[in-house]
Amino acid sequence: MFLADMHPDIVALDAGSSGCRAARFSSSGQIICSSEEIYGRETDESLDPQQVLQAVESVLARCDWRSGLLSPGSIMHSLLRLDGKGKPHGGCTLWSDRSARLNDLEHIWLPGNGCPPGAHIPLYRLLARPESYRGYRLVSLKNYILSELLGISAPEDWTTAAASGCLDIGSRRWKLPDQLQDFLPFFPEVVSPLTDLGGSLAGSSDGALAHLGSCGSQRKAISLTMGTTTAVRLIAGRSEPQSGQFQYPLWGEDFLHGMASNHAGYRLSSEEIKSLQVLPAQALLERRGSFFDLSTFEDRARYVRPLKAKDETLSGKLEAMAFLAVALCEELARSRAIQPERIVLSGSLALAPAIVELMARITPFPLFLADRRAGLYGSFFLARLALKEESFLFPEQRVQVVRTMEINRFETWKREAFLSMNAEEEHCRPKV
Repeated sequence: MFLADMHPDIVALDAGSSGCRAARFSSSGQIICSSEEIYGRETDESLDPQQVLQAVESVLARCDWRSGLLSPGSIMHSLLRLDGKGKPHGGCTLWSDRSARLNDLEHIWLPGNGCPPGAHIPLYRLLARPESYRGYRLVSLKNYILSELLGISAPEDWTTAAASGCLDIGSRRWKLPDQLQDFLPFFPEVVSPLTDLGGSLAGSSDGALAHLGSCGSQRKAISLTMGTTTAVRLIAGRSEPQSGQFQYPLWGEDFLHGMASNHAGYRLSSEEIKSLQVLPAQALLERRGSFFDLSTFEDRARYVRPLKAKDETLSGKLEAMAFLAVALCEELARSRAIQPERIVLSGSLALAPAIVELMARITPFPLFLADRRAGLYGSFFLARLALKEESFLFPEQRVQVVRTMEINRFETWKREAFLSMNAEEEHCRPKV
């Protein structure tokens, strides 16, 4: 039976790095039921795949997934080893794994793979420790979950595959450097995210789904995710590689273009994020000091490099993160020669009133808030595409805050920070 003949409820899955959630949608986009579980991770660099699978099975069971069409999503840049029986060998490494020393490996590059070099990319984990991976089936976390749920050797969707750094985005086939050629037979088949696997779509990665759940397939909308990292994305056709940018195939001729950063080197603890989500905006913004002093930067040439400032207070961190996020949006729009009609904000920091107000003050484009379940809505949208029913209105809220002098301060910061923006292009290495 073809998907278009079924018109089932859609069960969306978002398996993240700290927990997973699922929701059952009606054909009109209403959430019928939902469920969520937290893993309780012991390390930031890997996950226990069996613990994740148990949590996924639990949330899906509560949504009666077998009576609907499953549309799965999970974290990009994950890498998992499976033995001959399809069982995990060790943990599933994540983008935060730093086993690869990029300075020793970044000269090894594959033209056409759509990823800028970065130690977070699975390709460099393979290059750094080939003997640890040789002889194992190499898959993403989503691939392992689907294989277990469906009882098959699941293929990999090409959006998730592209985020590994091991896919040629033109041919959409695996591509590895010479010293890893013997790994090729151990990679899964690559298919479109819209492929029907029998009760489930192939699905996609969390970054792509967050964008779809925020912006749909609009060409002049930028999704901005602010959480443990900052990422900006838009949909366009394939183009020549831009320094520091990624482009992953979606479907047809559409590609997801974007840039990302680790918050300019700043880190927020989970306690700080939770406090921001309940703290009134003015309570933080009114007591902040001046914006950070550019003279303290170790390197002012590129905004994607770690930025070191004197102000390590919570207010100072927020200002740095907000300025960087707007800078990334403007650079992505400039490089794609578009005037964005909207920026749609999501992620854990989008729940912080201070961040929302500060972003609205300095963003030169209309700012919207996505529903906090943007990844699930993205999975739902993906299923609607597979069913040839793209039309859908996303739950979002226009953020209306009167701009003040902060936008002028941002322009001053940007002019100085971008003083040598075109210098040393080859050294631009953001995390994707």
